[in-house]
Amino acid sequence: MTQDLTPSKDTVRDEIAFIRRAIEEGRSYAHLHGVDMVVWGVLMGFGYLGNYARGAGFSPVNPNWIWLVCVLAGWLFSIRDRLLGQSCSGPVAPMVRALQMLWLACGVTLTGMALAMAFSAEIQADQLKAISAGVLGIGFFVSAFLTNVRWLRYVAIGWWAGEVVFCFFQSGLYPQLLGAALMFGLLALPGYLLSRKP
Repeated sequence: MTQDLTPSKDTVRDEIAFIRRAIEEGRSYAHLHGVDMVVWGVLMGFGYLGNYARGAGFSPVNPNWIWLVCVLAGWLFSIRDRLLGQSCSGPVAPMVRALQMLWLACGVTLTGMALAMAFSAEIQADQLKAISAGVLGIGFFVSAFLTNVRWLRYVAIGWWAGEVVFCFFQSGLYPQLLGAALMFGLLALPGYLLSRKP
C-alpha cells in the first residue's frame, strides 16, 4: 500500500503564507535600511571625487586619507545600533537575517580588498573599481529576489555594466567620475527610493 505524499490544501496554504510573510519581512527590512545605502553611496561617491580632485590637481589631500575617513564613517553608521546598545535582542526573521548576511559579506569583501590594496603593491586601485562594481551587482541582484523588489535587478545590471566599463577603462580621471556617478546613482539613489514608504 502506497502512502499519499501529496500535501494537503492547508499545508500548501500555510507554506504560501510563510513565503509571503518572509518576503514581506525582507521588503520591510530593505525599506527600513535604505538610508544605509544612501550614506554609503554618498561617502563612496565622495571617495571617488577625492581621487578625481587629486588627479586633476584640484586637491593636495592624499585620497587614501579620504577613503579611510569615508569607509570608517560608513562602518560606524552601519553599526550605530550596536554602538548605542539599541540592537534587537529578539529573534530575527530568516529573510532579514539573509539580507543582513548578504550585505555584511559584500561590505567585508570590499573592505578586505581595499585593505589588501593599501598594503600590497600587487593589487591596483584600478582593479578594485571593477571588483567593487561586480560585488555590488551581486548584492542588488540577490536582494531583488529576497525582497521581491524587482526593480533592484536593473540596479544590479547597471553595476555589472559598470564593472565591464571599468575593465576596459581603468586608468585616467574619467573612471573616477564614473565611480562617483555609480555610487550616487546606483547606491545612494536606490537607497533613497527604498527608504521611502512603498
